[in-house]
Amino acid sequence: MPVSVEQLKGLFLQAKRSLAEQNYLATQKNIGNLQQTLSQLFSNEDFNQQIFIDNCPESKELRDLLLAINDFFTEEVENLTIEADKTKNELNTLTKANEMKKAYGS
Repeated sequence: MPVSVEQLKGLFLQAKRSLAEQNYLATQKNIGNLQQTLSQLFSNEDFNQQIFIDNCPESKELRDLLLAINDFFTEEVENLTIEADKTKNELNTLTKANEMKKAYGS
C-alpha cells in the first residue's frame, strides 16, 4: 500500500507533539511508526528515487517533508538520546551513592 504525504505528515506531527509534551514512551512508539512508514515509502516500487533532483512541483511537498523529518531525527532525537544517556548516568551515580550510604552508614 503506498504511503501518502498526509499519512507521513500525521505521524511526523504526532512524534513532534509527544516529544514536546515530554511523553517519552509515546515518542518512542511514534518514532518507530514514523521509521516503519518511511521504510514502506522508500521500498515502494512507485517511489520516485529522483525526488531530490527532480524539479517536479508535485514532489516538492514530499521532499520538504522528508527534509523536515531528517532534521527532526538529526537534531531532536539525537539531543533526546544524549539527554537520556546523561540522565541514566546521573541515576547510576545516585544509585551508587545510596549503596555507599547504606554500606557505610548515614
